[in-house]
Amino acid sequence: MKNAAIRSKRNGFSLIELLVVIAIISILIAIIFPVFARVREDGRKTHMISNYRIIQEKLAAYELDHGKYPEVLFGTKIGASDSMTNLRAEYTGSTPPPGLYPIYISDWHVFTDPNNSVDNPATTVSVHVNKLDAGGNLVLDGAKDFFKMDAMDASPMIINAQGLSKSVWVPRYQRAWTSVVDPAGPFPGGLTADDYQRQLALPAGPGSTYVTCTTWHVPQTGKVLVLFRDGHAKVKDVTDFLSHGPDVADVTASGTPTYSPANFWKMQPTRP
Repeated sequence: MKNAAIRSKRNGFSLIELLVVIAIISILIAIIFPVFARVREDGRKTHMISNYRIIQEKLAAYELDHGKYPEVLFGTKIGASDSMTNLRAEYTGSTPPPGLYPIYISDWHVFTDPNNSVDNPATTVSVHVNKLDAGGNLVLDGAKDFFKMDAMDASPMIINAQGLSKSVWVPRYQRAWTSVVDPAGPFPGGLTADDYQRQLALPAGPGSTYVTCTTWHVPQTGKVLVLFRDGHAKVKDVTDFLSHGPDVADVTASGTPTYSPANFWKMQPTRP
């Protein structure tokens, strides 16, 4: 009986052995989980680049039809558009759609980002945008209600290289980011001729002209996915994005906040 008790005791785990097993499992979890997260994030980036291809293809069709780029990519809230059903009905009715939805792109999911937690298409946010007046000068167009699920027209302001604002949203797509003047210059805001030409309001802009970006990947990876006029996408480091000027709010003489000049539109795909 004594020998049996000894054998039984030896067949069990000691406390040290149990702790070693727990430590090994913890190390494996610490290794595997980041790998899974990275694979998932890479898949989401690929998804966004696929959406970019669709958007650029339809942008080219829109420009061919109208001789200019649209005011917005997806759309702004109009009338009773508290849902995608109402929005589609209004945009295909008497009100012409300001963007690509739903005439050129019928699936509103194309304008979303899988990293955006807002999946309710009826939720909107007020964003101050600019427009060109008859003289080609950039003026405040006031606040417009954008859908929060729309990652292409507006998104939260980048606070720093690690995070986004929870309350302040800024435009990410605009036809003009500064006044349109004589192409020979002088150019507003101390711009160079090269930077100035990179606006969608100018018909002969280079293929490397910034179109839009999604910043929803900043908290996870510190990356910004940028779409350029020639249709290719570039994954840019957020520090490079911010080096072209932070998303800071200015205030007009009337006290209305706006965001200008949003220097990120000067970004080129080949810039470091």
